[in-house]
Amino acid sequence: MNFIQAKDYDEMSNICAELMRKDVDEKEDIEICLATGSSPALAYKYFVEQVKNDKVDMSKWKLVKLDEWVGLDETSTATCEYFLQKHFVGPLDLEKQMVSFALNKDAKQETERINAYLDENPIDLCILGFGKNGHLGLNEPDDALHPISFVSELTALSKTHSMLEEEDKGVTQGVTIGMKNILDSKHIILLMHGKEKLELFKEFLKQKISTQLPASFLWLHNNVDVVICMDEFDVEI
Repeated sequence: MNFIQAKDYDEMSNICAELMRKDVDEKEDIEICLATGSSPALAYKYFVEQVKNDKVDMSKWKLVKLDEWVGLDETSTATCEYFLQKHFVGPLDLEKQMVSFALNKDAKQETERINAYLDENPIDLCILGFGKNGHLGLNEPDDALHPISFVSELTALSKTHSMLEEEDKGVTQGVTIGMKNILDSKHIILLMHGKEKLELFKEFLKQKISTQLPASFLWLHNNVDVVICMDEFDVEI
């Protein structure tokens, strides 16, 4: 695991964008798994600006959505779909190259569809945030974790996620790719942003694998870049 210390959120975002750019330059038919939320938002902005300004050929890229809330529809601005269309897919005009957990469809059938897709299209680059409860995607802390895409029962903390508006607070489930899907990725970038996650990050640094801290399973992967906002995480790396 490679730890990269960034002085603040802006530098973390720039570093992430540069890491992403390196990967897309090396593999023209790259498959990218995209997380949502505040952690990658600025990194996506910088990355989008880079590839547009440099007229990078994106024609062979493939994109897959990491997760989605169950029960929201296309009109909600809280969906992961809305976020990615706004911050990444739309600005790059890659709608036809994006595979998503669909809204207003049977959740279990959607997980089966995404599993079939990932069987044929393994992830090259997976962008992840570190959840407030240590989750990856919507792989929530539990007695056991799921290897492939599944319908996730949300913890109390995830039900109050900052993406969810007041009218969306009734959401109790999500759909997400599983831990094996994540660990099968060739390269993972984990973004550490949000000082409220400090104590859990300290647990992560102990290098102990626990289903109660899904992010700890990244210690089993041999190509993870962890980019840390050091102004938020006063820890010795």
